[in-house]
Order: sequence, then C-alpha cells, then structure tokens
Amino acid sequence: MHHGTAQLADPARRARARLLMMTPTAQGLMVTGGSEARIVTRHGDVLYCDCPDGVQLCKHLLAVGLHLA
Repeated sequence: MHHGTAQLADPARRARARLLMMTPTAQGLMVTGGSEARIVTRHGDVLYCDCPDGVQLCKHLLAVGLHLA
C-alpha cells in the first residue's frame, strides 16, 4: 500500500481505521482496537498485513497509511 492509497478507501473504512492504535514491535506495527491485533510490516514502500482481508485495503493497512501520511 502506498500512502496515497488511503484516499481510495470508502469513508466508513477510513472512520474505522482512525479508531485503531499502533504499537511498534520487532516484527512491525501491531494494530489494535479491532476484534484481533494484527501485524503490519513494511517492505520498501509496500505495507503488508497478516489479516485475512489481504487482497483488499484492510482497515489495518489504512490505519498505518494514515499514521505515516
């Protein structure tokens, strides 16, 4: 996910993403506040999430993207 991708998300998903919290870990950023904690990692300019919503812009990726913007 690139930082500009946050604008592509629907308003409801952006609102949910803004409620999530991030904590740095050795693996990446732990995103909490949803049903389960998820780890978002960064490889170059691309962010990856370990949630099952991996093909779409999940709220975890969106939260980190908004945080980094």
